[in-house]
Amino acid sequence: MRAPQFKKWFARRPALNLPQHLHTLAALQPATGLAQVVARIGQPGPAQRRCPAWA
Repeated sequence: MRAPQFKKWFARRPALNLPQHLHTLAALQPATGLAQVVARIGQPGPAQRRCPAWA
């Protein structure tokens, strides 16, 4: 999945019901481990890629 497609899909994540949410977490966990996914999402990107308004 390309980045724009993933971002669009990920933005719809709050609309998932509980079974869909749990299924998504179960699918992501074997790939890298849920803790790593959560940590990675929380990490800021490289400084040169940040929006100047948020710097």
